[in-house]
Amino acid sequence: MLVASGLMPAGARSVAEQLGIRYMYAGFHLFEMPSAHYLPSGRPGPPPPPGMTDDQALWDLDAQKVNALYLQPLNAHRAAIGLPPVDNVRDHVFGDRPWLAADPVLGPWEKLTKPRPPADRRVDPARRTAPAERPGGPPRHRLPRLGRPGP
Repeated sequence: MLVASGLMPAGARSVAEQLGIRYMYAGFHLFEMPSAHYLPSGRPGPPPPPGMTDDQALWDLDAQKVNALYLQPLNAHRAAIGLPPVDNVRDHVFGDRPWLAADPVLGPWEKLTKPRPPADRRVDPARRTAPAERPGGPPRHRLPRLGRPGP
């Protein structure tokens, strides 16, 4: 598996496709991933037209800015290695189910993702431990859950 991260690892998925291995994008924050809960961060390129406030229109403009930066070189590389072109670099890089490597306290994300995955497909980082299967029953000591930081 190839796991890519960073500003916009546009060519990483092409490498994985060429090698026939799985690809995943992992972000350290969610604010580059489209959502109805926040606006896109700034990217190089023209600003939105005056009065543009629609979330979807702003995210569409964000995809256009990414395409302006990466689409031509990415598709030239893909053609050189025998892969078909892509039409949306940002969504191609993120894939259908990007991973988010952010603590929900330091980088709150649970209510900000769209669409929200079904409960059986969500990952709770606090429950990513294997159950204790050793003689003598469960462990006697557990680390306290610290919860949210104070004011």
